[in-house]
Amino acid sequence: MARTEGVAGMYRGLGPPVCMMMVMNSMNFGAFYWARDRLAGPEPVGWGTEKGGIDWRVVAAATSVGPLCAMVSTPFELVKLQVQLDAANHSRGSGAGAAGKMKMKQNDPSAGGYRRKYSGSAHAARALMNTYGPRVFMLGHGVNTVRECVFNAVFFSTFEHVVHGFRYVYFNSRTVQAIRLTSCFVYRRNLGVSQAAATAIA
Repeated sequence: MARTEGVAGMYRGLGPPVCMMMVMNSMNFGAFYWARDRLAGPEPVGWGTEKGGIDWRVVAAATSVGPLCAMVSTPFELVKLQVQLDAANHSRGSGAGAAGKMKMKQNDPSAGGYRRKYSGSAHAARALMNTYGPRVFMLGHGVNTVRECVFNAVFFSTFEHVVHGFRYVYFNSRTVQAIRLTSCFVYRRNLGVSQAAATAIA
């Protein structure tokens, strides 16, 4: 693909996942903390807190984000895969030599005779919509929902159970304490110099 499509060809289908992540990340954090506050409450859990073990209510809240993410990600994933497969098939056809070019002229769908169907992500989405209708964008929704549930359960649960521990270790480390003491010393020294200068001017 790099030889036939160039560097730009390696990034075909990039638009849908970028849009997908922008929409998903603007929604799933808010959805998770909304569910977390109602199932487990706002108190911190996990490492570095009084509740050192796994709080399964937090895990449940994290898992509940999965269906929402799947509703957003499934259409984008479908379009992305169609564009990437289209580019990969065209790349194999372009590298098939003279026989491949002859098959392309004959519009032969076999190896070496593939013609690109989509010029980009928007074109692919419109073509799929016109050919199969809106239901096509939910193909694979069930499998995608399971994947998103598992991913978000691991992602948000891990984050919630370790973030307070990292904060505790960071704020109580000797290096940070030394920086704090040095900062206080410098601040007080500068404050004393400023006060002395103000007194001298007065």
